[in-house]
Amino acid sequence: MAVELWIRSYGPNGFLHNHQFAQLVLPLQGTLDIELEGRGALLDQTRAAYVAPGVRHDQISGEPNRFLIVDIPAHLDELPLFPRISTGAARLIQRMARTGAALWTPLLVDALQEEPRHSWTVSQMAERVGLSPSRLHTIFRQELETTPHAWLAERRLEDVQRWLTDTDRSIADIALQAGFSDQSALTKALRKATGKTPATFRQKQ
Repeated sequence: MAVELWIRSYGPNGFLHNHQFAQLVLPLQGTLDIELEGRGALLDQTRAAYVAPGVRHDQISGEPNRFLIVDIPAHLDELPLFPRISTGAARLIQRMARTGAALWTPLLVDALQEEPRHSWTVSQMAERVGLSPSRLHTIFRQELETTPHAWLAERRLEDVQRWLTDTDRSIADIALQAGFSDQSALTKALRKATGKTPATFRQKQ
């Protein structure tokens, strides 16, 4: 497992879970109430969290927030001196370095987290970030080298892969929560993106 980077927003409904890799939770915006094995803390601009492998944890927030999540393949003291960064993480770093994308991408991520099942149109996405649909298309093409709908599909699959890895929720429930019409639609999308079905992806984690 390479080092993975994610930008995530959290809402008022959390769920207790654990995973077999270590994780750093670094605040970018807002606050987050997190509980690690019964010990709670408020994460803000002055406090981060280290989640060791296997530690059961939960997190909630009642305000707009963004956190940089760093998934690490082992305990920090076992991490190689020069760990490999995944391709996806490298792409995220490149995107964050582009000022234009950094300004409005978190707004779309927040909107998706708030209403994951919503069938977003380009016009609705553009309205959320204060741009015209044509301008949003142009920025996506120039800065992210993709389209709004392709970007949206990628964000949903990131959530799916996280839930398949970190939770025991049913695949059908994950499909609906991520905004897919049914389990079959999710299976088709995940197979196209990774070559694996949801069940196979979960078994290999």
